[in-house]
Amino acid sequence: LFGESAKLRGASASILTFLGSYVKSGTAGGGSYLFTNDDVNVFDMPTSAVLQRIVVSRAQFVTLTPAAGADTELVESQFLLAGSIVFRAIAGFDVFSFGSDDPTSNAGLTYTNLSVDLSFNSVTPSYKTFTFDTSAIAFDVATSTARAASLYRHFPLQLTGLSAGGADTRPDKANFMPVQTPMAGSGGLRETWYGLAFSLNLGTPGALAAEIGFTAGFVAAWSPTDGALAVFVGLSIPGVKNGRRAISLQGVLTLNFGDLSFVVNGTSYILEMRTITLSVLSLSFPPTGQTSILLFGDPSGADRETLGWYAAFNKPTNSSAPASPPLGGLPAGVLQWSDHARRDVVPLADLVQPVR
Repeated sequence: LFGESAKLRGASASILTFLGSYVKSGTAGGGSYLFTNDDVNVFDMPTSAVLQRIVVSRAQFVTLTPAAGADTELVESQFLLAGSIVFRAIAGFDVFSFGSDDPTSNAGLTYTNLSVDLSFNSVTPSYKTFTFDTSAIAFDVATSTARAASLYRHFPLQLTGLSAGGADTRPDKANFMPVQTPMAGSGGLRETWYGLAFSLNLGTPGALAAEIGFTAGFVAAWSPTDGALAVFVGLSIPGVKNGRRAISLQGVLTLNFGDLSFVVNGTSYILEMRTITLSVLSLSFPPTGQTSILLFGDPSGADRETLGWYAAFNKPTNSSAPASPPLGGLPAGVLQWSDHARRDVVPLADLVQPVR
């Protein structure tokens, strides 16, 4: 499952047993066969660094009807699975979030339409092809469970689906800027990868376009490995191409981003966007100093819809200048950042500004 070894709990072999029934329809003697499994089947993922277990609480075997003009000798069927995915809580940064704080619980990310496709030629039925297919998978966030201290519970991400691909479609080679995290020991993605895709509402570009939403993409991707952690966390802002930390404005101006990183302090998750400059030709504004933007959610977890932000410009000064007191009105994690700011830090926002 998901390219990694899976072991069915309580069984000598990882085999699902389907019960078949014949359902008559109409009065002409027609009917169809139905094969299902409604048991709670728990597949442990002992070698996965990201997946803890896959629960299949319902499975169905269906044969697809050939499309008009299709090869009639090709038989195509699907094993459709539904249940929950329990992700591991990765030390330092619980980015995959879904699972229970009770390690024995099967609660996690509720899914349907995960498929194992079967195809064979009716002339040579002994030669079968099985394909693990995530293209139609759907998630039900309302019935899912996320851990109390996880990223999803304290940052206003909206789950949009599951992405998957190979080496040519990796998010770090597409429009996602890499985001540094406190996650320890993570390597880069490999040829095969899967990822939870999210959207992040950044508000609107301004009063002149108040009805136009400014939505970023966020991905937490992993590659199947043999125990090693291979994870990529990325942010895609409209206008970013090929993973560059820059946005082209009207083809003349460029908005550049320096490091993107998450700071975690308990249940406070803060996304720092540092060294932001606006450049035209060989000129940059501001020419000196550092502009930073901090984005954060509600540390209490009570509000998952609002994104708070704070922006500041740090003007260079001599090292003998006394440090200013911490800026008020910010979560604990931001106070740690502002403790190191100089006294002439110029706030670009008076206080935390909620995205509306």
